[in-house]
Amino acid sequence: PFFSTGICAVRTSGFYALGLDYSPYYKNIIRKYKNEVNWAQTTYDRLKNWNFNTIGYGDEYIVATGMPYCKKLSMSGHIWNSGKIPDYFSEEWMQNVDDNAREHVAPLAEEKQLIGYFLDNEIHWSLDWRSHHDLFEDYCGMPSVSPGKKTLVRFLKDRYYDDITAFNTVWKTNHACFDELLNVTSLGLFPRNNHVRFDRAAFTFL
Repeated sequence: PFFSTGICAVRTSGFYALGLDYSPYYKNIIRKYKNEVNWAQTTYDRLKNWNFNTIGYGDEYIVATGMPYCKKLSMSGHIWNSGKIPDYFSEEWMQNVDDNAREHVAPLAEEKQLIGYFLDNEIHWSLDWRSHHDLFEDYCGMPSVSPGKKTLVRFLKDRYYDDITAFNTVWKTNHACFDELLNVTSLGLFPRNNHVRFDRAAFTFL
């Protein structure tokens, strides 16, 4: 049996300060330790002394110390700073996932100190500091020909049993058919009632 007690994001870059356009932590460790290798050894000794036995994920310098670690794959393809997401229903996205696995997972198949993977980290899903859009609204804003937009419209059509009148009543809209929604780029950022809120939440379970 092995119980992992680890620290996530053990890396020289630290936190990238958007307002400064650089990482103050990195500048400070270079000033103090002269280089990344010295920092990594000191950090490794410190973690061991504090009874940590793994690294949640970290850069190549701390991994080189030999402590068991996890690798972050960034499978989603989202842009962390802006929260912008790709079309998860597209063939292109699926191909990117396969390519990512081949590039980053396959070469590490025999890596003894690698104990697991994080598929991604802090993906934009609902309203947060990066965006006032939830996932529903992001897909609503996609082009009419995109797989994600078609999936959203099909989801609403199925959810309302192809009854556009029922949809219009709940959403306070005036569409002649569900296909019209393909050309709609927004259905409003904030739910008008609980039915709308439940519709938007249910879409994220697809």
